[in-house]
Amino acid sequence: MKKFNWGVMALIALFALSACFHGDHDDDDDHDDADQNISFKAEVNAEETELAGVSAASGLAAAFDFSIDHHEMTLGGSVTISSGTASTVAIYKAFAGKTSDTAVINFSDDDGDKTWTIAAGENVNLTHEEVEAFEHGEYYLNIVDSNGNDEMRAQILGAEARIYTVDLTPNASTASGQAVLTLMNNEGAYVAYVRLQDITEAEITGLHIHNRNAGDAVVLGLAVDGTETDLVYKTADAATPLTHMQIMDLVNGDFYVNVHMDSSVVLTGDLALHREGGAPHH
Repeated sequence: MKKFNWGVMALIALFALSACFHGDHDDDDDHDDADQNISFKAEVNAEETELAGVSAASGLAAAFDFSIDHHEMTLGGSVTISSGTASTVAIYKAFAGKTSDTAVINFSDDDGDKTWTIAAGENVNLTHEEVEAFEHGEYYLNIVDSNGNDEMRAQILGAEARIYTVDLTPNASTASGQAVLTLMNNEGAYVAYVRLQDITEAEITGLHIHNRNAGDAVVLGLAVDGTETDLVYKTADAATPLTHMQIMDLVNGDFYVNVHMDSSVVLTGDLALHREGGAPHH
C-alpha cells in the first residue's frame, strides 16, 4: 500500500486557506473603494444663519457641493451663488447655533462671483480628526455679500448628523429665544445651544431639555457659554451620548426646552428636525 503523504495535503490546505483570505481581502478592498467618498450638499439660507444670532443678508442665496475622499483624506467641491453677489466665501469651525471668527478654508471666485472653488487648489488635505468633525456637523459655510457687511451660512452635515431647532414660546414673559441641537453620528453624541433674547442671566434659575416620553425627565442640563457675549447656553457635558431610546424619542418629537425663572417656566418649545445630512455618495 502506498503511504499517504500528509505533507502534500497540508501544503494544499495552506494554499486553499491563503486563497480564502486573499478573496476576503479583495472584497474588503472593493468595499473600501466604494465607501471612500461622502458628499455634503445643502442650500445656504436665512433661517440657519439666524440660529447663530446673525442677521441674514437679504437677496443672497447659494448652494454648496463638497466631497471628502476618505482614501486620499481630501476635501473638494464648490459653492454656487444663485442670487446676489458675494465678496467672501469661507468655511469655519463651529456647531450650529455658534459662530467662529477664524476661517479654516477660503474660496475664490472663478466666473463673475457665481462659482467659488477652494482657493488653495482643487482639494484640501484633512486629518482624521478633521474628517470626523466634518461628518459630525462641526463646520459651516459662511458667505458675505458684496457690501461686506451681511452674511449667510449653512452647516456642513455628514450623512447621519441632524439639526433640531425650536423658536421658544414666551410663557407669561416678554423673553424670546431659539434652541438648536446637533445630533452627531458618533454613537449618539450631541451638542446643544440655546440663545436667549430680552432676558438677563440673573433672571434664569434653570434651563433644561426634557423628554416627554420619560416622565418629563431632564435629559440635558445647560450652562452659560462663557465664551459668548450674548446670552447663550450650551450642554454642560456634550461628551455623554444619548441612548438609542432617547434618540428615538428625539426623532418622535418628545424632547422640549424649558427656561425657568424662579418657579415659573418663562420660555418653552418642542425640538423639531430642521435639517439632516445628505446620504453617502458612492
